[in-house]
Amino acid sequence: MRGAGLDEARRAVDRDAARVKQPRNRTSLLRAMALIGSVGWPIAVLTAGGAILGHWIDERVGGGVAATLVLLTAGAIGGSLLAARSLRERGER
Repeated sequence: MRGAGLDEARRAVDRDAARVKQPRNRTSLLRAMALIGSVGWPIAVLTAGGAILGHWIDERVGGGVAATLVLLTAGAIGGSLLAARSLRERGER
C-alpha cells in the first residue's frame, strides 16, 4: 500500500518537473497590442462611420434618427464580423 502511494507521488513530481521544463508561450506586448487593434479598430471605425453616414442621411431626408440607428447597428455588426474573422485567422496560424 505504501509503495503505491510513493509511486503515485513520484509520478506527480515527474509530471510537474516536465511541465516546468516546457517553454511557455509568452506573448509580447507588441503582439498583444496588435491583437487588440485588429479586433477593436474594425468595430470602432465601422460603428462610427455608420452613425455619421446615418446622421448625414437623416439631416438630408428629415426622417428623425431612423437611418442613424440602422446604419450604426449595421456598422457594429459588420465590424464585429470583421473582428471575428481576424481572430479566427490569427488562431489558424
